[in-house]
Amino acid sequence: MMRILWFFLTLIVSLSALEGRELWPDQWLVGYGESIPGWGETEETVKSIDLVARWKIPVREYEPGAKILGLRSHEVWIESTFHRLVSDSDPVDDDDYGIVDLAFLAAFTFEKVGSAEPFIFVGGGPAYLFADIRGAGMDLTANYQTGFGIRNIPFVGGRLETLLKFHHISNMSLGDPNVSMNSLRWQVSLAY
Repeated sequence: MMRILWFFLTLIVSLSALEGRELWPDQWLVGYGESIPGWGETEETVKSIDLVARWKIPVREYEPGAKILGLRSHEVWIESTFHRLVSDSDPVDDDDYGIVDLAFLAAFTFEKVGSAEPFIFVGGGPAYLFADIRGAGMDLTANYQTGFGIRNIPFVGGRLETLLKFHHISNMSLGDPNVSMNSLRWQVSLAY
């Protein structure tokens, strides 16, 4: 019961962050992620399929000739991600559904290479674990992430975006134990 309450609390916080905006996401991404034991304090291998809802808030478009380090634009992304666990190194139990996180990301797009636009991003926010992950210490945790990608790649009559991110989940030493989970995640989106 407590897990369901935390899920709805996270959902309410994410929706209130979008006040005054259309609630339907600007973009959907799907992907795969895997934690890597031995990377930092990570002890457990956790694999997941990711579904990401992304809202984009433009911050600044840089004028031609006034660009800094090749930057073309700056956006804030609000991402709500459901990581559906497909395996972990603990024996599987019926309560291991996945992880829901919310991230506020600063995204920077650089000059186009052909039609493709390279970008980088960094940020974080709360995460809730619907899974028994060894060392997490508590269900309500935090995440931060950083990564890079390319968008607007012509693909099958549409535009492809692909990205690779480092994703860190920890309880910020608010619970015991606090064994962080570090993972790599690859995500894609196709727009027509």
